[in-house]
This record gives sequence, C-alpha cells and structure tokens, in this order.
Amino acid sequence: MSTFGGLIEEIPGISVDRFDGENLKSSLFFLSHCHTDHMQGLTYPRDFIEKILKQNQYLYCSPISKKILECKLQRLGPEADFIKIIDGVSPIIVEYTVKNETKYLKVTTISAGHCPGSVMFLFETENTSVLYTGDFRFDSKDLSKFKPLHDFVDGKMIPKKFDNIYLDTTFFNPNNDFFPSRQDCVKEICKVASDWISKDANNIVILECSAHYGPEYIFIELSNALKLKIHVKNKVYESYTFFPELSKCVTDDPHATPIHACMEKSDSRVYYLKCRHEVRDEPIITIIPSVWRWRDKDVKKNFCEWEANNKRFYNCYSCHSSFSELKNFIEYFKPNKLYPCVVPRCVNFNDFNNTLNEILINSEEPTNSFTGFHMKPLKFKPLNDIKKKFLV
Repeated sequence: MSTFGGLIEEIPGISVDRFDGENLKSSLFFLSHCHTDHMQGLTYPRDFIEKILKQNQYLYCSPISKKILECKLQRLGPEADFIKIIDGVSPIIVEYTVKNETKYLKVTTISAGHCPGSVMFLFETENTSVLYTGDFRFDSKDLSKFKPLHDFVDGKMIPKKFDNIYLDTTFFNPNNDFFPSRQDCVKEICKVASDWISKDANNIVILECSAHYGPEYIFIELSNALKLKIHVKNKVYESYTFFPELSKCVTDDPHATPIHACMEKSDSRVYYLKCRHEVRDEPIITIIPSVWRWRDKDVKKNFCEWEANNKRFYNCYSCHSSFSELKNFIEYFKPNKLYPCVVPRCVNFNDFNNTLNEILINSEEPTNSFTGFHMKPLKFKPLNDIKKKFLV
C-alpha cells in the first residue's frame, strides 16, 4: 500500500500518484498505474478534476492506463481530454510553470512489470535526474536491458546516476527475501485448475485476486492453457475489451466458464457464487495467488500449499520485487539518495528512510561481480540488524 505523498522534492511543481492536499498546487500530474492506492483524489472528490479542467493542465500516463481511466470517467461524466499519454517509445519534453517561471521537464516511461499499463517515470531537468518506480517487479538479470535507464559513455552502456530513486519498498523486508518467478507460479495454478475441472463437469474454480488490475498474466496463461475464458467483474471486463490479448481470455457471462475471478476477496468463503446461485460449496475450490501467507516461510522449498480441507490453494505470486531483487536494483544503480514509497504502518518513516540511505552509502572497494560494470557495490547490513531497526 503506497504511503508516498505525491510530491517530488527535487522537481517542485509536479505530483505523481497522488491528487489531493498539497498536490493540488502542482502544475503537472503523472499516474504510474490504475491501483486505488496510487489514485487518491483522482476521481473523488472532484477537486482535482475541477482544478485540472479549469487551469488547462494535464495528467500523463501510459496508453493502457488512459483507457482504464476513460472507463472510470465515463461513469462520472467528465471528458478525458486532460489525460495525455506517454507511449514509452521516446521521451517527451513538457513545459510547465512554477511561481510564474517557465520550466521544462524531460519525461521517459519504462515498463514496470506490475500490472497492465504500469510504468516507471524517469524525470530529467538540466540539473536533476530522478526515477520514480511506482509499483514494479524486475528480474535482476534483466536490468541492463532497459536502455532508458542507462547512459552511453565511450561506447559503453552504464547505469544512469540518479539524484534520487523513489522506490517501491512493499517487500523491503528480509522475510520476503525470495519470490518465485510468475511463470513458475502460474504453471502450478494451471495444473491445479486443470486437475479440478477435469474431475467433474460441474466443478468450479474461483481465483481470489486482491486487486482489480494485476492478475492479467494469470488470466491469459490460464485461459490459453485450459482453453477456457475467465469470468471477471463487469467493471473490469469493460476495461479489458480494449486490449485484444485480454479480451479473448475473459467473459462477462458467468455461465460460459467454470473459472471465476468475479468475487471480492471477502466473498470467497461464501457457500455459493453470487453470479451463479445454483452452485454450492462442494464443487468449488479457491486459488489464492498472494505473497502474504509466506512471510515467515522458506519459499525456495515450497511456494504452493493447500489448506487442510484441500479446498483453498495458496500460491506465492508477486507483482512486487522481493527483498533480494530490491537489493540488486539498488546495488545496480547506486543513486545518491533513496526514498521509500511504501512504509509499514507501525514503522517510523524517518527511521525507515534513514536505514535505506545508510545501506546505500555503506559501500566498499570497486567490483563488477553483479553488474558487469566497474561500480562500487553496496554492502548491505546483516539482516538481523535491519530487522532490529525498522522491520516488524
């Protein structure tokens, strides 16, 4: 859950993923993806929309996020003309005003690998370079493939030097040191769903997903593997129809498929499907792709498990980077500063932020053991020391 306030300290006048309070004084607005914790104030109350329309300002996001937003705005009434897209092919230069002074900002988007349309923002001025990751997940071995995050020096590609990285620290926690790949997780989900459905034509699979947008990779792979569509919520289906790869994998007809991702999280323990009241508990299994169950478990040994009654199947599926993936990301880029965008509720923000930055500056002799480039790696503190200081 994002705790980021929206303001980029190094670049006054812009706001990212927050659209209320002090952010209403900004001149430029950016949305990394369409999850509710990154959209506070965007559509309700109407202060932000009224301000941005009145002052002829714009919100920038990816093409897919714009489509999702357009569906939301159609229900609210206002036109989506204030939404501008950044397509990820090339950076854009945006002109804006801060205290009557004209400014120019170079903005580049990079796929964040979190959910449809999710992007990271690279903000650059003449004197500043800032990366805002939004929610993201990268495979550490793929970091060198993202050209916008690198400079070319003497014919060589080297990681950019950022003044600050606003980092998705959702799982910056030693208890979440490793997550299996999403490909491995989905293989297990496909096997369980296939085995259950093949036992009886009346059997039902419920996918208990924690967010409206995010499990699309599961839907596509599961649909392709089983040759069945996934029944999703009407408001989600409406958005998916804009995307050819997704639209062919989902349906709004509850009777067209035995696989359902149409229920809210708390609904999965009821004894019938709301969309199909004739279906009772006996033929139903529930698959829960989520990380939280594995907080204190060795995921490398086992990332799937059944509850005792074999009716609920848990799978350690994550759209956020693990602790080790975050360490590698920091080690690779070694920015001047880090800003945590997710801080656990019971943790003091300043302690959390200071610990991140202490880790960042605690480096030793140059090596190329991880990155392949001549850099100073980070010497991360022992996990027990980190736990004692700010983790619960």
